Amino acid sequence: MKFMNRKKTWPGRLKSTLFILTLCAFSALGFAQQKEVVKVAILLDIETEETLGYLEQLRAEIKAVVGEDAIIEFPGEYQKVHNFRVDQARTNYKNLLSSDADIILAFGTSSSLVMQEQQSFPKPTILLGSISEDLSAVDADLQTSGIPNFTYLTGIQSFEADLETLKELSSFDRVGIAIEQGIADNIDLKSTFDPILAKLGAQYTLLPFNSLDDLANSIVDVDAFYLAGGFFLTDEEVAQLAQILIANGIPSFTNSGLKDVELGLMGTNNGNDDVTQIFRRLALSIEAYVNNEKLENLNVFVDAERRLTVNFNTIDQLQIPVKYSLIAQTDFVGQYEKASAPKSYNLLGLINETLEQNLSLVANELGVQLTEQDIKSAWSNYYPVLTASGTFTNIDSRVAVAPFQPEFSVDGNLNLTQTIYSEAASANISVQKNLNQAQEASFRASQLDAILESSNLYFNALISKVNLRIQNQNLQLTKENLRIATQNFEAGQSGKSDMLRFESQLAQNTQVFIEAVNQLEQAFIRINQSLNAPVMDVIDVDEAVIGQGVFETYNYEQLAEILDNPELKRPFVEFLIE
Repeated sequence: MKFMNRKKTWPGRLKSTLFILTLCAFSALGFAQQKEVVKVAILLDIETEETLGYLEQLRAEIKAVVGEDAIIEFPGEYQKVHNFRVDQARTNYKNLLSSDADIILAFGTSSSLVMQEQQSFPKPTILLGSISEDLSAVDADLQTSGIPNFTYLTGIQSFEADLETLKELSSFDRVGIAIEQGIADNIDLKSTFDPILAKLGAQYTLLPFNSLDDLANSIVDVDAFYLAGGFFLTDEEVAQLAQILIANGIPSFTNSGLKDVELGLMGTNNGNDDVTQIFRRLALSIEAYVNNEKLENLNVFVDAERRLTVNFNTIDQLQIPVKYSLIAQTDFVGQYEKASAPKSYNLLGLINETLEQNLSLVANELGVQLTEQDIKSAWSNYYPVLTASGTFTNIDSRVAVAPFQPEFSVDGNLNLTQTIYSEAASANISVQKNLNQAQEASFRASQLDAILESSNLYFNALISKVNLRIQNQNLQLTKENLRIATQNFEAGQSGKSDMLRFESQLAQNTQVFIEAVNQLEQAFIRINQSLNAPVMDVIDVDEAVIGQGVFETYNYEQLAEILDNPELKRPFVEFLIE
């Protein structure tokens, strides 16, 4: 009976539940319809394929973060570009202020200079960019902007620190400083760079530019190059610029990011910034604004850390050594290939040159030739021997009485002898032949020893190169771990023990890295010694690729498979023993 009552009450509960769900759905729909629409305006230094790609990534990040709180729109007419012209940037900013845009995002150096000129901000504005502290009035120690309707997320850089590092690396006398024409036209750069270069005891030439051709044509009469701008240059143009500088033997430095160093410029003090993290931070700032938080109270993002990053291949081609004292603070990019080496050996080439140039082999080969001459000398005992002699007599005419005693007389004698058989001569010939065969066998053994030694030297050099790469990776990883541990300690998330542990590890890794560098140089020295070449000649060894070149005829892939399979280990060992 009770069951019957429950069955009767179920439709009523179902109707109530459906009613509640429907009411919630309509409430949610009404809430969604009430979402605020936020129009975002963008102020750009320049539009390139790279910057447009970053903007697309930024839009996606902002929509993903703020999408629950508001509808984000990026009207195309509110994206203004001023091509590094500060006057145009001012005009664009004024136009955006008079538009119905809700918030303005300003990017780049020119935009930063315009923002510094403002006494107030009628519209909420967020500045994202990297400017030099030598030109900027922004206080890097501030935690918030403190300016109504304004905040910034900017990396503070230093022309002075960059030029000091370049001076330490290259000891230049005159540096060419490249910066966009629009920036040079609007800023008194002379008052900025004069005291910096005077402090360094050097001179400079300002190189304003609008294109790569401008730079290529202006790099004259300088022994170093500093790229103080160039953010609009494409990757291809940066790579071309790097090759032009290398071809002219000019060391370079840039205040841009790690990517330009990977493309061939010599060095930078900027680390590998995480663009995704920066964009996430910007999106969170917009979310805070949408949720009625004041921009002037938001924490600003200032990456004040400077990390020297150097392209190994570039400094090698420029033959610029990195001081050991800088290694602990230096990150290296590129491969440890000596592009400047006039000679680079593969295994077969090294063996062939060793067989031709090794002094021990040359001496042994001359020994073989000497024993061949000894055989010829031994055979000479059986050769005919012809001897001739003669006398001439002249008697004083007062004494000589013809015909019994002539005044002049000549006597001659010719003698021909030949050994038909001599036991001693035959034995000597046999002995010399055996000595020649022994010398030839010794020479062949020396050749095989030289081939083995060359192979060992070649593979030892390859092992040293790989070890150097590994030690560099360990060193860079320890630096990163130390940076994270330091940040955690400063934020109060961990104790000081982790930071001290990684500092100790950094010292050890630095020592091992330096030892790896020396081991590689020693390997090259031993190769030069085996080739009878000056020990300080710059050489390199090519990578050995299994299945290619001299290794092509050997089935190393199958051998690797055998060694990789534990089940095949025992029969393979038994096969080798047999």
